[in-house]
Amino acid sequence: MPPPAPNPPPTDFALQDFDKAIDALKRLMTKPSAQFAQTVHSADDLKHVEDFIHAVMGAPNATREQRAKLSRARRILWRPFESVR
Repeated sequence: MPPPAPNPPPTDFALQDFDKAIDALKRLMTKPSAQFAQTVHSADDLKHVEDFIHAVMGAPNATREQRAKLSRARRILWRPFESVR
């Protein structure tokens, strides 16, 4: 009788939430940035999100390919908001 299969690794819900958030931002970035000027989030909130994305991009366990992919995503995601800064 073969040994039982090892338990699968636990689901990383934080990663799933992150991926969903990025997907949502990608959908929103097709809209005019002025549409979001009345957000309840402060400029500091948005800056903290930007800083977090930079931290993810520079994560030490990220491969060069993953960092390049995140860098491209950052440029695409933030381009519509550059005029708001």
